[in-house]
Amino acid sequence: MIKIKKLKKQIAVKKAGNLFSDFLKQFELTTASPFEEEIHQLRVMVKKWRALLILASFTKKGNSVRSYFKSYLKLYKAAGKLRDCHNHYNLISNSPLAKKMHPFLELLQQQQNSLEKKFKFKCLNTQWPGKQKSIKKFAKSVQSINQSSIIKYQLYCIETATNKIKIIFENEHELHNLRKIIKQWSYNSRFLVLCGYTFTFTNQLLSVLDEIGDLIGQWQDYDVAIEYLQQLKVETIVTDDTVFNNFIENLYCRKADLSKEINLRLPHLTALLSKIKVEC
Repeated sequence: MIKIKKLKKQIAVKKAGNLFSDFLKQFELTTASPFEEEIHQLRVMVKKWRALLILASFTKKGNSVRSYFKSYLKLYKAAGKLRDCHNHYNLISNSPLAKKMHPFLELLQQQQNSLEKKFKFKCLNTQWPGKQKSIKKFAKSVQSINQSSIIKYQLYCIETATNKIKIIFENEHELHNLRKIIKQWSYNSRFLVLCGYTFTFTNQLLSVLDEIGDLIGQWQDYDVAIEYLQQLKVETIVTDDTVFNNFIENLYCRKADLSKEINLRLPHLTALLSKIKVEC
């Protein structure tokens, strides 16, 4: 039993080190070529190692690991602004109204070019205290993860997700925060499975989290786009009001359809969380 526990820790440390090493490689690749897919992968990498740090914070070493790598989160936010701009551009360019909204596309292209320059500047001016030391520090931060700390983490995820679900029907913008905990839990669950930790309902949980997480992700893209494009329209009159309003109305309809699909699945997630809590 002791050997198995030690082996799990060794695997966790190795995979954590590989994860952060992959992040550094992706960072360099994205800096050189800040294309849409590269930016997406960079953000995924940041979310994965950040999720691991939160998992590690439930060990005896506690909150100290939460303070690691704060400077890297600035890259995540900068990449997020650029990704949103890409999404807004794609929503319009793939719409039947694209030709009538060409001035809007030109404006978004200008903003995209500006954000790319800012992103590259931020990347090139990020201070790296030493890559190898950073990798080792990140790997060691997950070394103290064990069965007890994992249970504490799972209970935290269950409580957080349950509380978010309760208030979503009153405030749908809480879907964004629900997705955060869903993605974090999904990343960490897959990491733990690779390290040899097994739990009841893991496959079922991952399936439900992925399905709802993807739906909320689509909903969020429309929600952010509606707010951003409406503000842009106020600041710059670049297209016919009727065309623009028809486009926004279409986004609202797609967003509403996604809300219905999400709401139909939330009771199933709630029931599953209750089962997992009993097992913990």
